[in-house]
Amino acid sequence: MPSSIQILLLAATVVAIAERAPSLWRRRSRLLRPNALTDVTFLVIAWLAIAQLTLTWVTWATESVHAGLGLPAAAGIPLWLEVIVAIVLLDLGNYLAHWLLHRVEVLWHVHAVHHSSPVLDWLATFRSHLIEQLLRRVVAPVLLIAIGVSTSAVTVASAIFLAWAIVNHANVRVNLRFLEPVFITPRLHHLHHVAASSEKNLGTVFSLWDRLGGRLTIVDVDPETPLGNGHRDYPQTFGALLREPFRRVPRQLRTPFPT
Repeated sequence: MPSSIQILLLAATVVAIAERAPSLWRRRSRLLRPNALTDVTFLVIAWLAIAQLTLTWVTWATESVHAGLGLPAAAGIPLWLEVIVAIVLLDLGNYLAHWLLHRVEVLWHVHAVHHSSPVLDWLATFRSHLIEQLLRRVVAPVLLIAIGVSTSAVTVASAIFLAWAIVNHANVRVNLRFLEPVFITPRLHHLHHVAASSEKNLGTVFSLWDRLGGRLTIVDVDPETPLGNGHRDYPQTFGALLREPFRRVPRQLRTPFPT
């Protein structure tokens, strides 16, 4: 089975090349587009820098829960099957975290950093506030911890999950509709970044969770449709994006939540 680094490098390389092909891109975009450095910084700091910390936390939590409660761990099954189980549970955990980010007003100001990107491509995948990353990396693995998925399976499943997220943000118009009964595709995820349908298509890998929750929308989006969910007024530099939720939250707390 390929390593997590190989999976991520393959996904990023293939998508980045596809985005440069006129016959494949969704809309024309330069390789070094505006604010690319911002998203590279998010990639290095918000993702790579805490990846090992996350794996350490999941490993420790799994061992602690199962040792402390005497629960049976997911042992004795092939690694490939354990990886499939891990992907399903990791995707469900991320779906629940994503739902919270959209439903809780304070958390929405944090998640809006991701939605502030005026373009979607493989690099935009990584524009995500540190608070959002911490929330996801605590909430998303809970089910994996509960059943005692091995560290090896979690590592590979996490890489596949992130690789699929890279594909879904890609600036490509490849027809993947045949996958949509089971999977979220770029076409479906791009809808999530449009203001009119931002509460739809919350899933990352599987479309099942949105189907069950009545949140799946399947339509085409014009490539020129503005993205950003109404948060195109967010700043576009790394430091300013980290500060922006804190600037907006106090103002929000002075306003009663809608009922």
